Amino acid sequence: IITKWWADLVQDKNVHLYIGEALYRVGVPSQVEPDWTMGNGVTEIKKQLLWNIADPTIKGSILFRHLSLRDKNVLPAKAAIQQDVWPHIALIPAMPWKGTTPPKPPIQLTKEATSAGVQLTWKAGEELSPPVYYAIYRFKDKAAIDIRSGENLLTTLRHNPTHSQQHWVDTSSTGDISVVYVVTALDRNHNESAGGC
Repeated sequence: IITKWWADLVQDKNVHLYIGEALYRVGVPSQVEPDWTMGNGVTEIKKQLLWNIADPTIKGSILFRHLSLRDKNVLPAKAAIQQDVWPHIALIPAMPWKGTTPPKPPIQLTKEATSAGVQLTWKAGEELSPPVYYAIYRFKDKAAIDIRSGENLLTTLRHNPTHSQQHWVDTSSTGDISVVYVVTALDRNHNESAGGC
């Protein structure tokens, strides 16, 4: 299989391997590759994506092309990907060959219940060399805090250089401020800091 060939080729090299997936082929009849029509193409696209996940050399997948995500024939496959393959968002893997020193963690993190949801505010840990973006996690009260697990990652947010104080509103919150939020800082190489709580 060609993905295995690529994975072997880049093994121990300073590069990330992302596999392009032909989302535009989902549901399209083909005598050469009939699996793309079986089960609305869900079986084939899931098989390919799960293959990539199983190989640690492969750092991710790219769904080609983005307009296909709006195609009504692709909707069942899109739903299956979201539910069964990628139920959580994820951070871009770090590139350690470009440096491994993460930014300083955010400081002065506060949370406040508002009519729009829970508003978080914080400051960059280092103003002279601020991070490029932040990752925002939410944990249930008294739950173990482990930012390595993506299931608690809510979103990422670009650092706003025009404001010394950063803010974000969790509109999916019920206003419960007993939950624990963790904000981490990331640099352009996706090195992640420890979390500010």
